[in-house]
Amino acid sequence: MTPVQRHRFVFATLLLACASVPLHATVLVLDNYVATEVVIVDAAAPASGSASVAAPSAIGGERDLYVQKTAGAEGDAVTAAVNPDANDDTFQFSQDSGVAAQVSLVYDGPDGDGSTINYTGLGGVNLHAQATMFQLNVLASNQAGDLLLRVWYAGDASGATFADYMMHVANLPDDPQALTAPFADFTATGAGLTTIFSHVGAIRLTVDGSSAVAGWD
Repeated sequence: MTPVQRHRFVFATLLLACASVPLHATVLVLDNYVATEVVIVDAAAPASGSASVAAPSAIGGERDLYVQKTAGAEGDAVTAAVNPDANDDTFQFSQDSGVAAQVSLVYDGPDGDGSTINYTGLGGVNLHAQATMFQLNVLASNQAGDLLLRVWYAGDASGATFADYMMHVANLPDDPQALTAPFADFTATGAGLTTIFSHVGAIRLTVDGSSAVAGWD
């Protein structure tokens, strides 16, 4: 087993906000990370694990957690945990040295399935009428990396119509970061941005640790 060298990435609260008001003036909390959920994958790559938990404070009333380990030996772990101690209301991602992985938080309604996405599960919620951007509050990260937000259009059950936005997390282990993803800056596939954000079927936030083989926690 590779010697443990854990690195830390923690965030709290995924929000919707309006550009015309201060970012703390939130319109909708998509997830405040209260409902506890933990997935650990330590089998040799390739390996995966998933979970699904009722989350009354999250959009759609449920949060799915999916972990895909793409590099790393048996015993080297990747861990995705939401509020694991039931007292800090955060999402925490970690991987041992030599491990590469991606972790996704999925909001697709109450399907009880953490390994697949129901592209119409949110029933066409109109985010465009409520906000102009996502805001993610990152509490700490001791390695730089990328986050991908994908929003699916509820009118296409195949999942081929969506909008993407990449956010970059800086290596700031002792400083918080407020990341924003304006709806207007997403890249749309299959339909226009207004159409997609006015009729949302599912949302996925992916932490991309696929190139962080030195470890990210």
